[in-house]
Amino acid sequence: MKQLKALQILATLFFLSLTCGFYSPAALSFDWDKMQQKIEKYKAKKKELKAKKQQLDLATGKVSQKDEINIGRNVISGLLGAAPLVEDDRLQQYINEVGYWIALQSERPELPWTFGVINSPHVNAFASPGGFIVVTLGLYELLENESQLASILAHEISHVIEKHHLDAIQDTSKKEILGALAVKATSKKHREKMQRLVNSSVQIYARGLDKRFEYGADRRGVVLAARAGYDPYALLDVLMTLRSLGQEDTMAVFLNTHPPLKDRITVLEGLMDRHLHIEKIPHDNERLQTMNQSLGKKNTDG
Repeated sequence: MKQLKALQILATLFFLSLTCGFYSPAALSFDWDKMQQKIEKYKAKKKELKAKKQQLDLATGKVSQKDEINIGRNVISGLLGAAPLVEDDRLQQYINEVGYWIALQSERPELPWTFGVINSPHVNAFASPGGFIVVTLGLYELLENESQLASILAHEISHVIEKHHLDAIQDTSKKEILGALAVKATSKKHREKMQRLVNSSVQIYARGLDKRFEYGADRRGVVLAARAGYDPYALLDVLMTLRSLGQEDTMAVFLNTHPPLKDRITVLEGLMDRHLHIEKIPHDNERLQTMNQSLGKKNTDG
């Protein structure tokens, strides 16, 4: 036992002699600054590779949901720059309640669905990628009941579900533009560049979507509204109301960016006669009329 303990002591001393002989304190010190630089370099490289992958995905038509939402958020900011939201919290809450309920019936309920009424006398509604939807005050004030509001929102929700505007932006934009729209603006220089890109993308709304997209959104919108418990015939009522306005100035942009109302009514009537065999659902006008009374009083007081 004593011999074994002595061997252990000798081995320990030998190890210590090797350590002291071959490794100086300077050699054992660690350069934290150098390591930090390497870490930062690695992070920058990783970020660069991620950005390049994102641009490649966008160029080849592969857009993640996160990118879609960022693109939509930037585009809707451009639309709101031209016409801000109506300053009525109750109205904005109301349209979000109706819109969100309909969106929950869709195939993409997880999107950050956001709805608003913008202060514009023109008759129109817009959908932006990622679930951002606005209705003009000019269109809202034409509505007679909540089912009609639901039919418009369901139509616009359908555009988002099918990624119609996202496809249009991809078709008309260079990959650099689409990639830039998919990120958040940080510096002032970046924000200025982003604004120019947003303005370019907003021009898509001035030209309008392919007509087949509009007919498709009419069909899907009717189904969505019905799923949510609203009158599926309400969209036809809205289209007929718009048709009765004729060539009024407030209808100019709408008429230039959508298929002829007569054709939309004919196509939709034919589809519903063949596939939808239910009677009209009674309208619930109470909430919409309350909102309109509040809005009218606010405009009078102003």
